[in-house]
Amino acid sequence: MLRVGRIDYANTLPMYFHVDTRALAGVAEFVSTYPAELNRKMAAGEVDMGPISSFAYGQHSREYLLLPHLSVSARGKVRSILLFLRRPLAEVRRGGRVRLALTNRSATSAHLVQILFRGFYGLEVEGHSHEPELRAMLSEHDGALLIGDEAIREAFRARGLFVYDVGELWFAETGLPMTYAVFAVREDTWKSRTASVEAVYRELLQSRRLSERDFRPLVEAVQGEVGGDAEFWHAYFSGLSFDLGPEEEAGLALYFSWARRLGFLEEDVLLRYASLASA
Repeated sequence: MLRVGRIDYANTLPMYFHVDTRALAGVAEFVSTYPAELNRKMAAGEVDMGPISSFAYGQHSREYLLLPHLSVSARGKVRSILLFLRRPLAEVRRGGRVRLALTNRSATSAHLVQILFRGFYGLEVEGHSHEPELRAMLSEHDGALLIGDEAIREAFRARGLFVYDVGELWFAETGLPMTYAVFAVREDTWKSRTASVEAVYRELLQSRRLSERDFRPLVEAVQGEVGGDAEFWHAYFSGLSFDLGPEEEAGLALYFSWARRLGFLEEDVLLRYASLASA
């Protein structure tokens, strides 16, 4: 049976909300965890396919294949990848050096922030991986990066802090969307269990398309879980792209180029896709 990863954050919900688990009985089981742990499980062969950090794909592009038309991307504001600073960004940029606490729940965003501050702003960055606890993160750092539902919750109640959307910062510098997560399958799994991968992929893609037609059921679900009003969540889902098209590829390629240039990745990244009949 295929082990399919699932991240219990709102930004991947469109790909899972309408999945017919009965159609996948005996074909797949779902493994829910947070992004960094899912990255680890995929690399270790404990999960066969699912959403992974774009950075994790970059580390394993010779072992994984991308699933077409599935991602978590945004052209500008992403609303759930947030940088909390004790001082205004303009003031921080004039300082020449910054200490940042980076959530240990993410790989893509932690490196994206360092690309922004080192590559685009020309600052010396001292970054530390940290449990996503905002008060503790800011006790010894100039800023803190949070992602997902934790970031949204903290933004709702943030007082006396300067909060920046990392997607907006990236777009301001590049004019390109940023892809935070991709859906991928291990190449060995694809070769040995193609039909099962196809079956799961069809469900994920169909769920994405049904979700995009009407976000209201998703909005109701996340409101009860995370908080916030319907207007916020409609804007949240509408502002994301769940496709992986030419613009998303261009943004992803630039991100990988910077990650390679700054020494975060050891090799150039290949964007390789699984050849799926239902794509």
